[in-house]
Amino acid sequence: MPFADGTLVPVPFDEYDERIPAVLTLADVMATGQHAVHTGGRPVPETMAVVGDGQVGLCAVLAASRLGIERIFLLGHHEDRLRIGQKFGATDLVSSRGAESRAQVIDATGGAGAGLVVEAVGEQDALDTALAICVDGGVVSVAGGPHGSLDSTACSSRNITVRSGPVPVRAYLPALLGEVIAGKLDPSAIFDRTLKLADVGHGYQAMVDRDATKVLITL
Repeated sequence: MPFADGTLVPVPFDEYDERIPAVLTLADVMATGQHAVHTGGRPVPETMAVVGDGQVGLCAVLAASRLGIERIFLLGHHEDRLRIGQKFGATDLVSSRGAESRAQVIDATGGAGAGLVVEAVGEQDALDTALAICVDGGVVSVAGGPHGSLDSTACSSRNITVRSGPVPVRAYLPALLGEVIAGKLDPSAIFDRTLKLADVGHGYQAMVDRDATKVLITL
């Protein structure tokens, strides 16, 4: 497994092994989802919400499930992705939008909200939703990228911690790879289309158009 700095992480099987798709997620979205949940701190909250049913959001659900978080809300608008999220451990699927989705999470948690909210979209509405459904004193983990702004006054008055930053993939890789090798972790379900290298442009377009969650490229 190559990294940008030129170093390699050995994988103890060849490119034909059925676990290769799972391994490919580790240097990318699985590590990002893991980091988004890890930055929520300890103790692990009983309730978590993930805003966004894309690659990172789905991997955050899987990471949360592996940590034993009891109730996991997944907010998204794609039935196929929500099904993957349910397979990964989401207990509550929220497909409504805007104020309705926020009210659904708040009502389902007895008016409190989620102890940890992972924002995995990178748009202003998603950031607003993440803040709205976070419990007072909770954590918003921004994995979608800083493409909007959070109300700092609201964060301060409600004692909400906001965390974000680059993902230290190498820190998570040994444990994640070990679990894939042992058959205990399989994020490969996020690959819902396979294309040849010559069609890589079509793969990117499919993801932009939301026709594919993540595309696996083969030679």
